[in-house]
Amino acid sequence: MKIDETLQLAAETAGVGTWHWFVLENELHSSPKCKEIFGFLPEAQFRYEDFISVIHPDDRAMVQATIADSLDPRGTGLYELDFRIIHSVGRG
Repeated sequence: MKIDETLQLAAETAGVGTWHWFVLENELHSSPKCKEIFGFLPEAQFRYEDFISVIHPDDRAMVQATIADSLDPRGTGLYELDFRIIHSVGRG
C-alpha cells in the first residue's frame, strides 16, 4: 500500500476530511468527507473561495491572515488553525 493510500485510509477511518490547495493554480482538491464537513454535496466543486465563505465571519480574517502568513516565503509554510464554520447541508 502506498503512503497516499495509507494516509487516505487513516483519514477515512478517523472521519477526517482532507484538502490540498495548489496555490499557483488556485485549485482546491478535497475529499468527499471534507465536502461533507463543510456542508457541500460530494459532486460539488469546492474552491478556495467556497472554503472561505463558510468560515464564521468572526473567524474569517484570522483564518485568511494565518493562511497568508503560511504562504510568506520567509516563513515555515506551516499553520495550525481552529475556527468555526457555518454549515448548510447540501450546498453546491
